[in-house]
Amino acid sequence: MKTIIADYISMTKPRLAMLNIVAACSGVMITREPFSRESFFSVLCIALLIAGAGVLNCVMETEGDKHMARTKLRPLPSGRISVPAAFVFGISFVFLGLCGLFFKVNTLTFGLGVISVVSYVLIYTPMKRKSYLAVYAGAVPGALPPVLGYVSVANRLDLISIVLFLTLFFWQISHFLAISIYQSKDYAKGKILVYPNIRGVQHTRFVMILFALLTGVSGVMPYFLGVANMTFLVLGSILGLAFLYINSKSINHILDNEIKINSWARKCFFASIIYLPLLFGFMIIF
Repeated sequence: MKTIIADYISMTKPRLAMLNIVAACSGVMITREPFSRESFFSVLCIALLIAGAGVLNCVMETEGDKHMARTKLRPLPSGRISVPAAFVFGISFVFLGLCGLFFKVNTLTFGLGVISVVSYVLIYTPMKRKSYLAVYAGAVPGALPPVLGYVSVANRLDLISIVLFLTLFFWQISHFLAISIYQSKDYAKGKILVYPNIRGVQHTRFVMILFALLTGVSGVMPYFLGVANMTFLVLGSILGLAFLYINSKSINHILDNEIKINSWARKCFFASIIYLPLLFGFMIIF
């Protein structure tokens, strides 16, 4: 019984889901409104959307996951859970989340929630096996959680919500390109097209640098919009520069060394994991 429950939970991609839920909570708190029962309910609905979309993503990738070392033992490709059961599980979460947003939160958040699920499940997921540019399509739903949190309270789209979206969008490109470098062989086995396998590691690095720079710039914009103070500007700038520095490290001398290339990419990945919660934490505090 415990194994079955764990398998169902794993299909929601809990680590990724938790990062997105934290981003949604940050969006709520950036409004500077008290975190109320209504806010908690909004985040719960957003969490259901995120979890449900993760499950539906697993459903659609069942066949491809059978060929990748890091995914072949997941519940669906290994056969521990049937595809119909997983589909019902995922669609139920999405349905409950959308109903909650529509009837108890506001229609704007509901609309953004629909866009998030549709773009992730029906656009990004199948696109991964057709174009390496799918990383940009995937960054759209991935950038929406803090916007959903913000809009669930503010009930409007404004410059702050746009900055939140852009920061997450830019951040995700560097974040996922780093993953695509050290997982490039596994992605090739799963027939997922990624930058390093199509354009090469050096080109991928240039794209990572560009988006790390854009992340740093958009990340400090809340100060100029009046929702954060000078302390945030200083700390956010330091974070952005550190993130850019790690992504900008020269790798020309190790392009023929797969182990060192992968080690550098992992450092970029972990830097991105550290950057985002710290940035939002500073944004909320200062």
